[in-house]
Amino acid sequence: FADDSRDTNLGDIFILIATILVLLIFLMALAWGTFHVFFHDEPKLRITALFAATHKTISIGVPLITTMYDGDPNVGLYTVPLIIWYTIQLVLGTALCPKLKTWVHSEQKRLGLPDDDASDDESSPSSSSDDPQEADVEAVPDKEWNQSITWYVAWQWDACLCNF
Repeated sequence: FADDSRDTNLGDIFILIATILVLLIFLMALAWGTFHVFFHDEPKLRITALFAATHKTISIGVPLITTMYDGDPNVGLYTVPLIIWYTIQLVLGTALCPKLKTWVHSEQKRLGLPDDDASDDESSPSSSSDDPQEADVEAVPDKEWNQSITWYVAWQWDACLCNF
């Protein structure tokens, strides 16, 4: 599995960084194309799926690796790929966010969807129902409800992983 007879040098680390960068970009492109099929007219869900599909976390990976290789003197070296993956993921995500935000606004205009920045102060539409609970359910269209649930689940999942 691993060659213990040689030390890791700086060239190996740069090769690892390049390999992880190429792999992450490939997986993000694959996720973007795949979720284009499922969420063609829902730009926010595509972006959520893009980041969720490639998201790896140090808070689960490092304890898992240290448990699996308990007592191994190279356990720190085994965590390096995960740490590099996470760092590259943060850098790519930070670089992509402004472009994706602009893309979401243009897609929402193209699809005729309301812009969230403009609709934050709008009140919800009223319903003709006499039952207040039924009126609340009818006031939220299915598409908006699905987006809200997806964002909430993604946020909860991330919060859950960060608490370990």
